[in-house]
Amino acid sequence: MAGRALRGQLREWLRGRARVQLFGEVWGWRVHRTRVYFELRDADGAVPCSMWLNDLERIGLPAGALSDGARVVVAGGPDYYPGSRTSSPGFSFAVRALRPAGEGDLLTQLDLLRKRLDAEGCSRRRRRSPARRCHARSGS
Repeated sequence: MAGRALRGQLREWLRGRARVQLFGEVWGWRVHRTRVYFELRDADGAVPCSMWLNDLERIGLPAGALSDGARVVVAGGPDYYPGSRTSSPGFSFAVRALRPAGEGDLLTQLDLLRKRLDAEGCSRRRRRSPARRCHARSGS
């Protein structure tokens, strides 16, 4: 019984750690009923990752965008699965957000922001350029 409590404490302690962003390539992409699993690799190693399927679907990436070798930036933190009678305990990186990386990274972020604002019903307003505002204030 004490072992179960200790594993639960470890899990909560890990989940309370700071959230970070990691950059790497997706490998071993597997989709299960409620989660997706993959490794995030770079030149120095690999980190096992998992993400809730509904979080992934909310991002709205095109089909096939996350195949092996795709470069991504993930945000999240450490997680611990205490195991069960039929499975071993394990550590992983719990991904809360994911986006494609590389060329056009800023454009991707801008496009995702536009989609989110459109979904929230925010309208785009035209703003006056700084030069026009200064000109209007000077009275000329």
